Amino acid sequence: MSDDDLGLDMEIVEDDELDELGADGASSSEEGAASETDRDEEPTAENAGFEEADPDPVTTRSGSRREDGERRRATNSSSKADSGQEIFGLGSVPEGWEVRPLPNVVEVEMGSSPPSSTYNEEEQGLPFYQGNADFGHMTPKVSTWCSDPVKTAEKDDVLISIRAPVGDLNIADEHCCIGRGLAALRPNEVNGLYLFYGLAERSRWLTRLASGSTFKSVSSADLDKVDLPVPPLPEQRKIASVLYAVDQAIQKTEAIIEQAKRVKRGLVGDVMTKGIGRDEFKSVHLGPTAFEIPAPWKCPQLEEITHKITDGAHITPDYVEEGVPFLSTKNIDPFEEHFDFSGYERYVTEKDHRKLNEKCNPEMGDVLICRRATIGPAQLVRTDDPFSIFVGLGMIKPRKSVMGEYLEQFFNWEPIIKMLNVKSPGSTMKTLNLSTLRKQRIPLPPLSEQEEIVGILSSVDEEVSNAKQEKKRLGRLKKGLMQDLLTGEFRTAGKAIDLLDEVVSHG
Repeated sequence: MSDDDLGLDMEIVEDDELDELGADGASSSEEGAASETDRDEEPTAENAGFEEADPDPVTTRSGSRREDGERRRATNSSSKADSGQEIFGLGSVPEGWEVRPLPNVVEVEMGSSPPSSTYNEEEQGLPFYQGNADFGHMTPKVSTWCSDPVKTAEKDDVLISIRAPVGDLNIADEHCCIGRGLAALRPNEVNGLYLFYGLAERSRWLTRLASGSTFKSVSSADLDKVDLPVPPLPEQRKIASVLYAVDQAIQKTEAIIEQAKRVKRGLVGDVMTKGIGRDEFKSVHLGPTAFEIPAPWKCPQLEEITHKITDGAHITPDYVEEGVPFLSTKNIDPFEEHFDFSGYERYVTEKDHRKLNEKCNPEMGDVLICRRATIGPAQLVRTDDPFSIFVGLGMIKPRKSVMGEYLEQFFNWEPIIKMLNVKSPGSTMKTLNLSTLRKQRIPLPPLSEQEEIVGILSSVDEEVSNAKQEKKRLGRLKKGLMQDLLTGEFRTAGKAIDLLDEVVSHG
């Protein structure tokens, strides 16, 4: 199966392209791009557009994922039962598959930290990866080299994080040095990319083996306990080809996001210092550093152009499953129209919300700014729906002389974020004091010019936001495909799937 068969246009910018894959209808900001049925449907192998090579059509998924999963398990029960093999967390594997202990299909090389005197940034020796902090989407990002490595990984080895967080994976793209936070898994009886995806699906079970009260880690003995479902090699390659095609699309989408952000960084610097059509300038201090801004602009302190600057609740309330959203720094994303609740949702009761809002009552048009641990990113409130905020967020309520959108852009300007970090005390958890925020000077053009500046910058923000939504949809598609393909719920045997050269090169 080719990328075109999957429906994966590698530019990944059109709203409806993934609907052909059966992907989830995405976020609330994309209503209308898919039907209600499409939005409720989980991405799976069965609705991803596979072409049949045999006369039996793939049954179309209907109803909920759980109901359909039960139907498919019942359909496949005889073939799974025939295998007579079960795997922890998965159950019986399909007929023709094996359950293999990890040491039977890989060579394990545990990492070890070389002397710090051998570290360098001058590219002397081998690239040195210490843990998952060096991981990229699929391959690691090098920033440090080691002139005298102790333990190494070979090109195409699967790198696994064995210290908190346990289970993250990458693939070595060259001979490299690995520290004690990693282990290298060298495939010898399994396709390397199938191993990569198979371990990703099994990683949640690996974390259960981790020991340590404050710093979780796994040992080589723990890795020996990991079982892997292993289909025949042709099926491994087909599974890996499908998932790798989606990963390539994700990486291309990430490249679009990074390119748009680079464009945004250049634009915001221009309009914040040169304005629109200005030719006379003056020097002002927004902090320790002097900036050039258009001569007619004012430069007031933030408290002079706002009604209120405060922070959120200084107590941790009792969370409930449903109620009023309770936001922290983790929910702030300056490139999103709405707050980001993916992976971090907290709610409080209506009663607690009213109590919390006695001090701070965020409303549409206000600006929220991260002020603890993460300093600087800001997001405009674009909803009338009620919510409360935690102490890590500051709230800025602007006067009519300044647009909230303009303040949002200013506080997301990279030099300002860096400056606010410098001004924020704290060795382990930086805190931007409200007094510092109130005294921060703001280059302030007339309202009409603020509108022009916001319009220019918002167009790039929209491009980033669209690409991020596309990445999320691809992520959901990949998750659904992994669950179906790597558990054997959907079989690629007998399906017309083109093998990718990159996959075949891994065994």
